[in-house]
Amino acid sequence: KDVYVSGNITVVGTVDGKDVSTLGIGDMSYADSRFKYLSFTRDTATGAGTQGVTGVGFSPKSVMFLASINSTNFVSVGYDDGTTGGSVATEVPNVWTVGGTNAINIYGKHYATDVAMNADGFTITWAGTGTGIIDIMALAKR
Repeated sequence: KDVYVSGNITVVGTVDGKDVSTLGIGDMSYADSRFKYLSFTRDTATGAGTQGVTGVGFSPKSVMFLASINSTNFVSVGYDDGTTGGSVATEVPNVWTVGGTNAINIYGKHYATDVAMNADGFTITWAGTGTGIIDIMALAKR
């Protein structure tokens, strides 16, 4: 019960002699899950400010981020636990650098400087400006 499953999964076969098709994997309770996947965007032209992300269903202990601007080589992979954050990113095309304590770092101009956890998700504090829409995938851990 480590992953939230949305929809139905058909499992066929046995594991250690047990018919796994009777385990009810597709019916796993959301309340029992340890992770929640989310996707959202940020328009870099918005500039500095906060962005609330809700719908997690719990207060995360940490969040992992994968962010990019479509049709570019700018990518950021990061983490924040509400106290400590960090990332690696392509600040120039195809050159990876350490993004410091920013959980998201897009081409060295747009940063997620702080991630604060709350009862149903988290709030990102953004700094910087840029051009383009950041596509963000997040994995929140219970």
